[in-house]
Amino acid sequence: MSRVRNGRRGAGWEAIHRAVRSGHRVYDLGEVVEGDGSLADFKRKWGAEGRRMHRLYHPGPAHAPDAASGEGGAQELAHRAYRRLPLRATALVGDGLYRFL
Repeated sequence: MSRVRNGRRGAGWEAIHRAVRSGHRVYDLGEVVEGDGSLADFKRKWGAEGRRMHRLYHPGPAHAPDAASGEGGAQELAHRAYRRLPLRATALVGDGLYRFL
């Protein structure tokens, strides 16, 4: 890869260098769709470690279990409890969970 100072490659390279100078030691190489082994292998060569990602969608994707249908057990209970929380409490929960993303 050339070290071009303009364009996407140059901007990314410069951002990495600034982050290192600021004391950061981890760079997120981004998501790999499950089953894309070649991309995962490429990222592993750079020292990447795979982590399972969890996401919450609203509205949920079509393949998600429907909480109203009784599917999901604990998930349905958590969904009902979460909907009854005051807005400030949901903001605190969201902020706490965001640290793990």
